[in-house]
Amino acid sequence: MYDTKPYTKNIILDISYNTGGNLGALLRVLGYMTDKDIELSYQNPLEKSSITYTYRVTTENRKADASWYILTSKVTFSAANLMASIAKNQSIATLIGTQSGGGASSIIPVISPTGTAFHMSSLNVLSYKDKQTNTYHDIENGIKPDIELPVSKLNDYNHILNLIKNNK
Repeated sequence: MYDTKPYTKNIILDISYNTGGNLGALLRVLGYMTDKDIELSYQNPLEKSSITYTYRVTTENRKADASWYILTSKVTFSAANLMASIAKNQSIATLIGTQSGGGASSIIPVISPTGTAFHMSSLNVLSYKDKQTNTYHDIENGIKPDIELPVSKLNDYNHILNLIKNNK
């Protein structure tokens, strides 16, 4: 007797036009991709401090045994940029596309006592920790993909599948 359930070997997650969002949501998505702990790192440039939080995300229907690929572009920004960084630096997925757009600080709305309202960047800069050198690197300027792909080919799925086949 053999298993009749279909098996997915490769999964492509397209965040090439994702401008960011919620850190909790990105942790939940990463929970589908890996059974490893997920590290989320920050730096504070004024205090010259850094910290890494470790999250264990449990979810049903996890596909940690599949090969994951993430499509990125210059529009991949903020929380999506962080997802690309975590996936690459923790070997959760292979990035395909162009360097992501960056963005590493939350925007904080401020209302002064006089009623003046403005937005400013937070002091917590999203980063990744290089485990070999034990140093932190901000992700403000984006993440380079593992496999370069021009934006004009981001929707050419046959081309992307060929890249994946040739990358193995």
